[in-house]
Amino acid sequence: GQRAFKSVEVALIAERLGMSTDVLLANDDAEGSPLAAVAARVQAGAEPAAAPAVRLVEQMRELDALLDELGYPAPPASLFPALPDEPDPVRQGQALADAVRAQAGLRDGDLPSELDELVGWLDQQFGVDVCIVPLDTGLDGLALSCKHLRLALVSSSVTATRLRFTLAHELCHLVAGDGQITIDKDV
Repeated sequence: GQRAFKSVEVALIAERLGMSTDVLLANDDAEGSPLAAVAARVQAGAEPAAAPAVRLVEQMRELDALLDELGYPAPPASLFPALPDEPDPVRQGQALADAVRAQAGLRDGDLPSELDELVGWLDQQFGVDVCIVPLDTGLDGLALSCKHLRLALVSSSVTATRLRFTLAHELCHLVAGDGQITIDKDV
């Protein structure tokens, strides 16, 4: 209680204790503290493959928070359209997709066909950072949404077609605002 900790000191203490800085600094009474929403997509029988990727995105989230604390905040992400109030999930998905396409100015147009153009478009339109990285066998992708950070991790070991599908799948998790930790199996 004699002096305040520096951000780097807090990060080193958290690392030494094996916990995130958010957990170390958590105020259980704080209302509205931003929680991370993580969604992952795994192949059948490969659920443990998600654990290392979840740890990776937690580290990215901690780095983002540290940069923000040090005065280097990420630009605010544009808002996604609200989830339509529709009881039928198929119609709800179609309405949400139409709203996202309209917001992006696509209407009936095509998305960029080249992967690097698509990744740039997602960043520009919605503030989604895409990382194509080696992930454990069985894990195709993972999405993280927290405060102003939107991240889609996609496995570099999948085919180009599956990579695009997985990227679209993770974008859907981000757009739909899926909850805390979502692990999709056998999709």
